[in-house]
Formats: sequence, C-alpha cells, structure tokens
Amino acid sequence: MDSRWQAPGAGQRYREHRFVSERARERDPRLVGAIVRALELAPEQPVLDVPCGAGRLRAELERAGLVYVGADVSPTMLR
Repeated sequence: MDSRWQAPGAGQRYREHRFVSERARERDPRLVGAIVRALELAPEQPVLDVPCGAGRLRAELERAGLVYVGADVSPTMLR
C-alpha cells in the first residue's frame, strides 16, 4: 500500500484535496444513492464499504436507512 495513506492526517488531506469542488464532493454519494434506490435495499440491511477511506459515503447510506460498516487497511484514513 502507498505510504501516503498511512501518514498522520491522511484522511483530512484526502477530503480537502481530492474533493475540492462541490461537484466532486457530491458525485460519489449521489451515485451511491441512486444505486441504493435501484436495488431497493431493505432498511436496516448492513452495507460494507471497502475501502471506505475517510467514510464519505456513510451519510448517504445511513440516510437510506442502511447500517453502515466501513473497513480500510489504513488506520489513519479510518480516523
């Protein structure tokens, strides 16, 4: 794994630099929301997000009534 994802503050830097524009921040959550609606997932169903990175899809999945479970190899990103 690339050592940059293990460095202190990696999650914060990822959020600040990768998703600078509003369009970039909203793209993946909007796509995940559409997929969840299309699949008609039952409320309370667990959904595994791997690699979850900084967990930016969590809010969208929980808004759909799903149980979010995130996993990532980088403890720094999880923080």
